[in-house]
Amino acid sequence: MAERKTEVKRTPEVPYKALTLGILLWLFVTWLFFGQGIIQHIDLAEGQRVPSTIVASVDFECENLGETAFQRTKAANAIPPVFTINPAPTKRATEVVDKVFDRLEQLATAPTNQLQVIRNSMGDLLVGTSIDTQELTRLFPTNGIAQTKALLTSNIAEVMAAGIISDESRRTLFRDDPARKLTILLDEAGTLVKTVSQEDVFSTQKARRVICGKMGTPPQRELAERLLAMLIVNNMTYDEAFTEKLRNEATGQIDPVMQQYLAGSTLVRAGESATQQTLLLLKHHEQKRKQQQAVLEQVMEIVGNGVLLLAGLIATAVILRTVAPKLILQPHKLLLMVVLSLFTLGIARLLTYLSVQYSLIPPALLMYLVPHALAVLLASGAGGSQDRVEALMW
Repeated sequence: MAERKTEVKRTPEVPYKALTLGILLWLFVTWLFFGQGIIQHIDLAEGQRVPSTIVASVDFECENLGETAFQRTKAANAIPPVFTINPAPTKRATEVVDKVFDRLEQLATAPTNQLQVIRNSMGDLLVGTSIDTQELTRLFPTNGIAQTKALLTSNIAEVMAAGIISDESRRTLFRDDPARKLTILLDEAGTLVKTVSQEDVFSTQKARRVICGKMGTPPQRELAERLLAMLIVNNMTYDEAFTEKLRNEATGQIDPVMQQYLAGSTLVRAGESATQQTLLLLKHHEQKRKQQQAVLEQVMEIVGNGVLLLAGLIATAVILRTVAPKLILQPHKLLLMVVLSLFTLGIARLLTYLSVQYSLIPPALLMYLVPHALAVLLASGAGGSQDRVEALMW
């Protein structure tokens, strides 16, 4: 009699550890991408044509970049150019004038054998001018030399302390606009300044006329102006760094100009080129829309996206069950896959966050960078071994 064999039915083993890892992965990814709400990504780059007209669905405020830039430029232009006064030309001019008139006084009292030495010394001081010693001695009598010297040196110090600016600076920095003012630094630290009009400073020609204007006779004034032609020079230097510092401080005090947009207003029309203002409008509109969205709607949105993620996870599990059935029963391998996945998803989420919240990454660049986040999984799946094939399927 044939022996009858009975088969014992084996109860299918439930991979509890794999299920637990899958659920934890699903919950974490749902929180990572949707836990703070969903800000719709703006798939536009600056300069790109807008495919369709976008209309505001809520009231919101947004900075008017053009008006803000205009107000800040206006504030910067209101800051006068800053100049420093170099004391060296004043010192040299007064020293030369003192020495020339000292020599004139010496000529009146010096012995005959020293006259030529004094004349030669005066000639050295007058190099570069069309003046000779005889002209000086003829026009300035001995009894008026001290008074003339004192008048010239005091006038030189006064005029050059006010400042002598070049014609080039007037053209480039003031655009030949006499109404514009300028600031003069009075100390190296920049704590003492004074703002004056252009009429309060001198050109070289005007400075020579003012210095010599109170001298006795016209020939004396003409000769003094010729003497000062090589001594009265521009002594004002444009301080670009300090000017920019003051202008940056002024622009920093200008608040962004905000503009109100009502629901139903057109934000951008189809076919228009996306500008920086367009992208900012869409970003603020989406943020405001999210703020006004009901809590229930937000929860339902998160649940809906979570269900989609869950469906993807189930599809992945089914594929792995078919292609690599042993992988489901090996928690240590699954844990490795989960860690690789979290690393990949974390990079993708970081790139998206930097793009949407801080505009550090342009949307066009983001579309190329996010696929690179898969490099970790793709690299682990390169090759032909069973483990690598399983990683690639994951």
